[in-house]
Amino acid sequence: MANSHSAKSTTRPAGAAAPTTAQRRGIVGAAGASGAGGNARLPKSKKTSKSSGAARSAGSGKSALAARPAGNAQPDRVVRSAGNAHRDRAVTSAGTARPAQASKPTRATKAPGSGRPTKSPAPKSSKAKLRRKVPNPHLREILVELRKAYPEAQCSLEHQDPFQLLIATILSAQCTDARVNIVTRDLFKRYRTPDEFAAATQEELEAEIRSTGFFRSKARNIRAACKAIVEKHGGRIPKTMEELSALQGVGRKTANVVLGNAFNSPDGVVVDTHVKRITHKLALTDEKNPEKVERDLNRIVPHKDWVIFAHQVILHGRRVCNARAPLCDQCVLYAYCPTRG
Repeated sequence: MANSHSAKSTTRPAGAAAPTTAQRRGIVGAAGASGAGGNARLPKSKKTSKSSGAARSAGSGKSALAARPAGNAQPDRVVRSAGNAHRDRAVTSAGTARPAQASKPTRATKAPGSGRPTKSPAPKSSKAKLRRKVPNPHLREILVELRKAYPEAQCSLEHQDPFQLLIATILSAQCTDARVNIVTRDLFKRYRTPDEFAAATQEELEAEIRSTGFFRSKARNIRAACKAIVEKHGGRIPKTMEELSALQGVGRKTANVVLGNAFNSPDGVVVDTHVKRITHKLALTDEKNPEKVERDLNRIVPHKDWVIFAHQVILHGRRVCNARAPLCDQCVLYAYCPTRG
């Protein structure tokens, strides 16, 4: 009788829903309470187990993907390794490594056979500055280009003899050669020899050269130099650097102008404001002191070019390489200038 009751309780009509866990526990508990001896529990069916598992998954809020076993993980799902210090490698959940995607290219150049752009180096700019190296390794090319551009280069101070050149060079300090030429046209008509300059009064000479600037010191130096030429050199211009530079108002620049252009025996390259500035721009020297600049130029410029080189650089500074607005697009030395642009 007990067995028939247990069998009757396990059967359910067709189409009826499977009992839930709580219902099954309630039935089992009721069966135990009725004195069935603990043998009246309902057997778990596969349907019941599956449905209850799905209900637990739905109730827990976790995705179905997370519930998959590790062996069935999809290879497309990428998991970052916590201990991996390299950002460019990815590890799949299956443990297989694969390279990360390449970074975006800087230039949109398509590689042959593929539709994706690849990285290519940017072209070198023609205006890129050269690396500064002293002395400039392109000195030979610089000399050639200057010779081609300024074949007519010569001393721009008008003179007829070494003495006139000496006076004109003293007047050219902090003054343009064009202004000096205007002043000396009348000055050399009034004073022709060192004796006449030495005999002139300070006021008279100042009035004649006032427009050249620093006229007081220039007049004083000219009178003292002419007096020394008359007294120590018999009215003749000395032909050595030591004797010329001993005259008042005469430095190495003035002495080199006279020695190179009047006697064709220069003791060095003439260094004026143009030569000092442009040779520094061209990396022919790193010095700022005129005497040190001259020393560097004397070492690298051939002796036969000392005189003409200075005239060519001076012309280049006046016509092209102006200090305020250099015309780099017209410069024949542009390709060899490390400070171009």
